[in-house]
Amino acid sequence: MVRLKRKFLVAGLGALALGLFGCADRSDPWIDGDLESALVQAGERGTLVMVDFKTDWCTWCKRLDRDTFSDSAVITELGELVALQLDAEKNGVDAAQKYGVRSFPTILFLDAGGHEVDRILGYLPPDAFLAEVRRIRTGDTFNACLARLNEDPSNLEALERVVEGLLERSDAVSAIVRVEAFHKTHGEDEDSHRQCRRLMFTARSTMNESLYRRAARLYRRDWPELPDVPDSLGVEHLSALISALDQVEDDRGALRSARFADGLALLETVDVDTVDTLQLPEVAGFAFRAGHFDQATDLYRRWFDRRQVGENKDSLNQIAWDLYLMGRETEVALAMAQEAYDVDRDPGVGDTLARLLYVAGKVDEAIEIETRAAEGAEGRSEEEFEATVEMMRNGEALGDRPSFEIFPGEKRD
Repeated sequence: MVRLKRKFLVAGLGALALGLFGCADRSDPWIDGDLESALVQAGERGTLVMVDFKTDWCTWCKRLDRDTFSDSAVITELGELVALQLDAEKNGVDAAQKYGVRSFPTILFLDAGGHEVDRILGYLPPDAFLAEVRRIRTGDTFNACLARLNEDPSNLEALERVVEGLLERSDAVSAIVRVEAFHKTHGEDEDSHRQCRRLMFTARSTMNESLYRRAARLYRRDWPELPDVPDSLGVEHLSALISALDQVEDDRGALRSARFADGLALLETVDVDTVDTLQLPEVAGFAFRAGHFDQATDLYRRWFDRRQVGENKDSLNQIAWDLYLMGRETEVALAMAQEAYDVDRDPGVGDTLARLLYVAGKVDEAIEIETRAAEGAEGRSEEEFEATVEMMRNGEALGDRPSFEIFPGEKRD
């Protein structure tokens, strides 16, 4: 179930036979065709290709279509590009693999030669999406930031943008190397030192989670191959496990234990008292996913107590959901979920609130909100929410558990 907004960018594909993309009578920004024809059209028009990679099951892809790509200002802006939508599991499989697209929605911007210029990950509302597209069209791209950092290795702002871009491209190792080099030569002052620690945690935790997801997939397929895991802080236990896998009797238990230990090693590098309020949900979320529930609960509570009202409101629903799964701080989680629901009546937000109301004993209110969530949902979410309504009416336990408790899942038959 998708709880957080995630960004997805698709390269625009075009067909020559369609004529100009920006025709006034178009009610959407997309061309028909494949990536090759889109690149040809981009070359003829001297513009970029934008490819929106999506899937049938991606809730935030559907919301991006509904909220953002239907906006008249967005449609006008994308008329200056060659914009294409690809299903990463159907007609866009090869393109998604070529450009390393692993989450949805992901939106790629390509030059006419097919080289990536920049990308946007996850959902953005119209105004924020427009700002990103205009930034990219004016040349303020990942590649430009990388060039600025190479020219001026002391540029902290460029470093932050480069690290973010490398992580979006699943290159955590290069991000770590960049941060280490910057800290060694330019991390003397307190602000630079603090920012380097923040960036390093982000890079290492991203590498940790990426490698464990891959290891879990391989485990479920009886290890047809072994992942290449560096002997590095945050994955050293996974590295040792992979190296000795043929001697391990309980590989499922060993993989969970390694994840827990590697997560602890990273969390021990964090000085909680100096962590910026905006980063607390990131650290707490990592602790939650790594099975460190006490620490996650403490960090989430610290964030709720320290934040300004309205600050980072998009985190409210996710944090409330995590606390619900852990069975911790139910009243605090309820307050978070209610605040999120007051801002955004999205079915997924309503589902979080309804489940918390149910476990808090407010059954009638829970059923009312869950019913409303089911009515507004689509596909698998609609079916799940309808089933939850029936469980609430029958007084059944919902049985939701943190993902760590079932990690890495069962092997396939």
